[in-house]
Amino acid sequence: MLAIINGQTARAVEKATSIDHHLLAAWVRAYQQDGEQAFVPYRRSRRYPAELKAQVVAEYQMGGTSLRKLCVKYNISNPGLCAKWVSQAVQ
Repeated sequence: MLAIINGQTARAVEKATSIDHHLLAAWVRAYQQDGEQAFVPYRRSRRYPAELKAQVVAEYQMGGTSLRKLCVKYNISNPGLCAKWVSQAVQ
């Protein structure tokens, strides 16, 4: 992460480390938003309020941002969870 913060591209770091560049970029965004606290593991599964889920779905459906960016914005560690909320909202 430090290499990316210091100017290297996520793709260059991916080549050197074999860590997916999307994951690296998500880590950097999380670090920039929340600092080291972004990487403190949770002891139990987090429960997200219905209002937060609805907000994430609404912002995604309006367009202009990705699920990954919304997850960083709302401190949601699993983009797949956001995708599930969007999928459920469409049904």
